[in-house]
Amino acid sequence: MKNYLLFATLLFYCSLFSSYLTQDEIDTFYKEGFFVKRNALTEKDLGLIDQKSSLLLDRILSELDKEIYPFSDHDQKIYIEGAQIVFAKEQGKPPSIRRFVGCESLEPDFQKVLSSKKMKETFFALLNTDAIEQLVSQYHPKSSR
Repeated sequence: MKNYLLFATLLFYCSLFSSYLTQDEIDTFYKEGFFVKRNALTEKDLGLIDQKSSLLLDRILSELDKEIYPFSDHDQKIYIEGAQIVFAKEQGKPPSIRRFVGCESLEPDFQKVLSSKKMKETFFALLNTDAIEQLVSQYHPKSSR
């Protein structure tokens, strides 16, 4: 099963170039807080994202299987290599990852995408600025195991 990335502050990830943005997309972003730009990534790009996110998901789920993480009915947080992992580990169920905050610290290829000129220009256009201090990425897996 494929895993796809959603960057909470970067839901418009696929919009790559500011010239790709229509006024309707910008208006939707300001009204809804996000928009989706379809078919902006190549199949090769999607394959790389899927491969890297699957490996990352497997790595984190293996960590959460350890007995040092208690069962709970509430979401829990741990930190691995600078990334915050929010997960659920309920009795009788496998661990479930809710999100990773700062996933680029776990996967360098994500950082390359986030710091690319294309990405920055898209944010500059959306936010009507020429400077962004920090971009925080989140990974939201759509399935566990």
